[in-house]
Amino acid sequence: MSTARRSYRFTDAQLVELATTTQNFFDARIGDFQMYDTKISSAWFDELLEKGRDVTRDDFERSLLRRQTEDVLTAMQACVTVMREVRYIVKRAFAKGSSARLEFNLSAFSEASNSQREMIEYMKRLKKRVFDYRDTLTNAGASEGFFDRVATAADDVDTLNEEQESTKTIRKINTAERIESLNELYEGLRRIEELAAVAYEPGTKEYGIFKLPVRSTTVTIGENIVGEETPTDAAGDLPTADDEQV
Repeated sequence: MSTARRSYRFTDAQLVELATTTQNFFDARIGDFQMYDTKISSAWFDELLEKGRDVTRDDFERSLLRRQTEDVLTAMQACVTVMREVRYIVKRAFAKGSSARLEFNLSAFSEASNSQREMIEYMKRLKKRVFDYRDTLTNAGASEGFFDRVATAADDVDTLNEEQESTKTIRKINTAERIESLNELYEGLRRIEELAAVAYEPGTKEYGIFKLPVRSTTVTIGENIVGEETPTDAAGDLPTADDEQV
């Protein structure tokens, strides 16, 4: 699967701002362009711009992923709390050095708690061990609530992690779709620029309005400042979907 790559040398927001400014001048001079290309129209560019605006608005996945990360951290903290109870009961139930006690591998929890994935795997194993030795642990003083708390902690952190990973996958797909839409918008701007070179004499104000800046941060279009032009050789590699712009 190929990686989505931006064909423009601006941030996503700058591209949309540039297109919005261009739209006003383009609509006012649409007749000049249609003399040379009957396939373009205000509606054609409006559609490209609206798609660009849609994909750069605050997206649902971004805020959802942030909440899910917070939920996973909370669930991991619940595992830490449950583990204090597990240590107490296991130490009461089994003698130090006994094979049964070693099966719980209590000393490994501290290291596992530093990694989301390792903690999830540890809690799965712990849940199984707790229920394998349910009778012994009950005789040592474990309540029904103890088993419920261990099961809930293990299941919650696993489920929340799966939801978080699912959102990450969706977000990566959406990022590729966003770049595709913005690349289409940029190609629309390039088409307008090429037509401007046909419709207007080079060096005229009209031609300058539609000439795209070389690159980035603040460029003047007409009388509207959008960014500052920088040399082509300073551009470097274009960002990809894996280098998502915030």
